Formats: sequence, C-alpha cells, structure tokens
Amino acid sequence: MNIQTERLPDCRVRVHIEVPPTAVAAAREAVTNEFAKMARVPGYRPGKAPRAVVDKRFAGSIQEETKERLVKQGCQEAEKTEKLGLLGVAGIESPQFLADGSFSFTAEVVIAPEVPLPEYKGLVLSVPRVAVGDEDLDGALQRICHQFTEYKELNDEAALEGDLLQVEISTLLGGETLESKTEADRGMFGAAKTWVRLLAEDERPYDTMKLVGAKVGDRVVVPAKLPEDFAEPELAGSDVEVTFQVLGLTRVVVPEPSDELATKLGVDNLEELKAKLRESLEAEAERRRRGLTETAIITALQEGARDFDLPQHLVSRQTQMYVDNIVQENLRRGIGEDQIVQHQQEIFGNAAAQAKMGVKTSYLLNEIAEKENIHVSDEELYAVLMQQASQSKVTMRKFLRDLKKNDGAGRTRNQMRTQRVLEFLISHATITEVDPPEAGPETDTESTAG
Repeated sequence: MNIQTERLPDCRVRVHIEVPPTAVAAAREAVTNEFAKMARVPGYRPGKAPRAVVDKRFAGSIQEETKERLVKQGCQEAEKTEKLGLLGVAGIESPQFLADGSFSFTAEVVIAPEVPLPEYKGLVLSVPRVAVGDEDLDGALQRICHQFTEYKELNDEAALEGDLLQVEISTLLGGETLESKTEADRGMFGAAKTWVRLLAEDERPYDTMKLVGAKVGDRVVVPAKLPEDFAEPELAGSDVEVTFQVLGLTRVVVPEPSDELATKLGVDNLEELKAKLRESLEAEAERRRRGLTETAIITALQEGARDFDLPQHLVSRQTQMYVDNIVQENLRRGIGEDQIVQHQQEIFGNAAAQAKMGVKTSYLLNEIAEKENIHVSDEELYAVLMQQASQSKVTMRKFLRDLKKNDGAGRTRNQMRTQRVLEFLISHATITEVDPPEAGPETDTESTAG
C-alpha cells in the first residue's frame, strides 16, 4: 500500500493512499461473498443465488461497500505505518477505482498533537495562604444566628436601627410632587406602600437613619438630593424633600450565640457548636487550599510549555460548552438577552481563550500520566462508580446503563487519572504559602476572591 502524508495546521494530516490491485480484489471478493450469503433473489432460496447473478443484481451496492471497506483499511494501515495518533477522519476526497485495478483516495485526518512537556518535577510555587481565624468563626456563627431571626410587629414602640418600617413615600421638588418616569425611581421617591430597613450603610440617596425614633402614624421629612444617574438628567442633583408616613413597624430580632441556640442545631452546647463550625471551616479551607495549589500547578505547566497545535474540533466543542455556560449564568443572574447579544463577541473571545487553555492543559496532564505510568484500573473505577450509584440511590445496573449514553465511565476515569497526576505533581513541587495581598480602595475584592 502506497501512503503519502502532508502535515497541515491544527493537528490535521492529508493522507494520499493507493491500495494495490490484489488488496482491492480481496476486498471485493469478501464483500461479494457476504452479499451472496444474505442475498434474496427471486427464484432462489436465500443465500443460494449464483455468484454471477449476485454480482449483476447488487453491483452498485457491492461497489460502494468495497469502497468504504478499502477507505477504512487504508486509514488503519496509515495509522499503523505512519504512527499518526489518529483521532478521527475529517473528510475523504476522490475515492476511485483505477484502470489497473488499484484504488486511491485522499483522507484528511485529525491526529493527536505532539506535546512538548516542560520540566514538571520540582516546580517552585507560591500560593495564597488560607487560614481560619476567629473572625471567620464569628462570621459563621452570625450566619447561623440570622437563620433564626424573628420578626415582631410593634405598634407603640419607637423605631431602632435595624428595624423594618412600612412606609408611604412622597417627594417634593420646589414645592411640587416629584413624578419620575422610571419604575425604579418611582419606587425610591414615591410609593403607596413599601418597606425600608433602617441601616447606617444603606445606599439609598437619603438618610434612612433619620427615621430612628419614629412610631407608627408619624410623618418624617428627610432632605435629600436626587442622584446623578436620575432618569431625568435635568433634575439630577436637585434638592428634594422626601416624606415618610410610617404605616407599620417590624422589629428584626437576631438571637445571640448561646447554648439554647446550639441545642436547636442538635448539639449539646455553644462550645461544641463552635468546635463543629471550626472543623467545617477547616475542611473548606483545605478544599480552597487544594484548589489554589492545583491552579498554581496548572498555570506553571501552561507557562512552561511551548505552544503546540491543538485539534480544532476539540477546541471548538469546548468553546461552545463555555459559551453555553456563560449565557446560562448571565440569564440566571437576570441579565437580559439583548445585553448578552451586545457582548457576544466578548463572550465568545473569552470562551475561546479558556477552551484553548483547557484543551492544552488536558494534553499536558495526559502526557505526564503516560510518561509516569499513572493509570486507573477497572477495579478502582468500578469502586468509584458503585459509590456514585449509591449516592444517586439507583441500582448499579441502571447507573452503568445511563453512563453509557454519554461515556460517563470514560469521563470518570479521566477525572480520576487527572487527580492522580495533580497529586503526583504536588508531591514533587516546592510550595510556599504567602499572605494574600490586602484589598486596597481601588481593588475589586469580589473578583479577587473568585
């Protein structure tokens, strides 16, 4: 078999293959025999029609089946002799039987990339320190206390900081009632019945703390300025008077940490609750520490490795997955489809960059696994799948049947193998924990924490 290859970008190879007449004749003979065994021809019992009759009656089908078989055999031989690392066939060009009895075609195939590994043992890494302090424990306790918050309606009490007031709001601008065009501004400066929480850090454009001391039935006037982003630009920054008619008062009572609260959560006392909370916080800190370390390992690998071609179909598939996830997350956060469309190029660009790095990382880790002989046995995989089936509360047979639909077992094996590679790399790395940078006044702490 004559095989010629031409390397193309993006892990593609053009392969021209010529199958000799003897191999073509053998393939045609095998196909014809198979047709003869199954052929149903009027006047003959199934499989008993003469070969000449079968050849004539099914000539077209035999020709096409022979062609497909020769293409498959040719690609398999090219994979074997050229050691291509074949991932798939992207297309077949000019398949034809030649006058001398040979067969030729050109295939464009996708192959696995050649992965140039950087030095991956002995990586020197710095990762942010993750520690659990007393303030973290206090914060966890406060979150639990807020789960038991009580709301008490009061009629004769004076409002305190933290209370909820049900109020009617009206606003005067130059002695006339302010009527805004937007629903948001109407709710802020004019409402028949709404709730206001009395908090010092409230971001409303008026000082709600001036309502502290008010009682049901009171009328309180608070001076304010219209915000600079007010719907009517010509009114932005204007002085106004916001009037609050107090319709109701609700006291927000958050319990203090106590033994009584602890017993509600099924533990004996507050000290035991604190111990369990600290244990939970330490476990979460360890998960974060592990995640930061793995991210540092992967970043070091990516930065140390030279660029290499990637199979474009894998990058494209991963890009689409990331785009779908980003869109769904934006929709979940309440961002409208029109805004998503406006930023579609940015979304696609970010997804494509993320996909490229993800595919690159996967190949780097797989190459290290092969080099270090890191594998997952069938027994180890089956044990994990049994555990997953138990957690899903389904029988193992049904669980495995569902996994086959999308190669779930293969993906689980790959995930287990990846974790073992990361554990191997971490065990051979020098890791130093450093204090994370303090958030300054211009720092986007939310994205930093992400």
